[in-house]
Amino acid sequence: MTEDEIADELSDVEYDFKDLPKIKSHDPVVKAISAKPGDVLRITRESQTAGVFITYRIVED
Repeated sequence: MTEDEIADELSDVEYDFKDLPKIKSHDPVVKAISAKPGDVLRITRESQTAGVFITYRIVED
């Protein structure tokens, strides 16, 4: 996500995006998309009960 996207998406929450759950830089998906430590990822999952579930993760070493 770009810095503008991060600001827009997380503007209504009362915590710093650096406090997001972490995902390791050696995770296969992180490697596949060439994400770097500090990048914020938007993860979208389809669920039978929740419809579409969106969560965010910050890449760490």
